[in-house]
Amino acid sequence: MGELYAFDLQPLITEYDLKVYFETGTGRAISLQHALKYPFKKFYSIDIDKELIQAAKPLSRIHNNIEFRAAYSKDGIQDLVPQINKSEPTLFFLDAHFPGADFHKISYEQSIREYQQDAFPLLEEIELIQKLRDTSKDVFIIDDLMIYEDGDYGCLQEGVFWKYEWLQRELGIETSSESIYKSFKNTHLFKKDLRHQGYLIVTPLPPVEKK
Repeated sequence: MGELYAFDLQPLITEYDLKVYFETGTGRAISLQHALKYPFKKFYSIDIDKELIQAAKPLSRIHNNIEFRAAYSKDGIQDLVPQINKSEPTLFFLDAHFPGADFHKISYEQSIREYQQDAFPLLEEIELIQKLRDTSKDVFIIDDLMIYEDGDYGCLQEGVFWKYEWLQRELGIETSSESIYKSFKNTHLFKKDLRHQGYLIVTPLPPVEKK
């Protein structure tokens, strides 16, 4: 579950001239409301749960530059990413995991069994976004890094840990950060933030360093 409010986005906006905010996993719109405090020109938010999207839509009455989609993240990305001006650097916050589970509609085990690979859409999201636009000037904040690699995450001190590796093995669903790093290795730098369930902040390489 994303906690984007843990980040001051202004330094990223200033350094990388970010114009657009794009998130997968609307949830209770807490991350979106945090992003709305900053001067993005346009906001996009996708969630598979139609009830969560409907609950978030009143924000559009105050901010007329938000576009919502009730859809699988891969379908929302296919639909919305082409709308973003190719010259406008974008902040992507990727946090679409385990439909229904974070808000106690079903258990995590049920979510993984029902949605299988769609319960872990991150790598497909990255692949689709990179297929649809040049991401070399975009910034990515990836949530729930603990699902993809081990680390001394803050949530472990609270007794929260990832306990479904056995189910992933049973269903043949692999999650590894190796593919994440490989996707960005020629264009971006990486910084880990171990707070909460862990974040990976992916920022553009300086122009002279790009390969």
